[in-house]
Amino acid sequence: DVLIRAFKMLPSELDATLSIHGGLTGYEYFVEGLRGLAGDDERITFYGAFSREEIGRVFSEIDVLVVPSRWYENAPGVLFEAFAAGAPVVATDLGGLSEFVGHEENGLLFKLDDAEDLARQLRRLGEKPGLLERLKRAIGPVKTVGEYADEMEELYDTLLRNRTQ
Repeated sequence: DVLIRAFKMLPSELDATLSIHGGLTGYEYFVEGLRGLAGDDERITFYGAFSREEIGRVFSEIDVLVVPSRWYENAPGVLFEAFAAGAPVVATDLGGLSEFVGHEENGLLFKLDDAEDLARQLRRLGEKPGLLERLKRAIGPVKTVGEYADEMEELYDTLLRNRTQ
């Protein structure tokens, strides 16, 4: 809801659309509320869930991923999927997300539950020349699960060695 409220604050002349992906079943009451917020804004489309095989196509159709979480995330895979596809991320300035999304580096951060701040960040992407491309260029290589596992194993080995000394 914070994303839809923020998006509706953007000027209609701004060249922007909002594609909402995700499961629409099991949360019908919530989805109805979101559709009500979107109203008749033709710039907002609900696409529902997509299969794992479609992830490349979906990410190729977006310029930026918005993750308006209200709770702490560990290491959300969707961030890494976006970065791997070359899409900057606009996310809540909250642990987990802000550990991977660097404000003004590979994405933008906004205050928790603050639709006005999110709208400000989205508007900057549409109005500040070169910002989106600069953020895209700053996305570094994305580690594989295996690389993360190797790092964790090395960390545990170091901790165990230091503990017995």
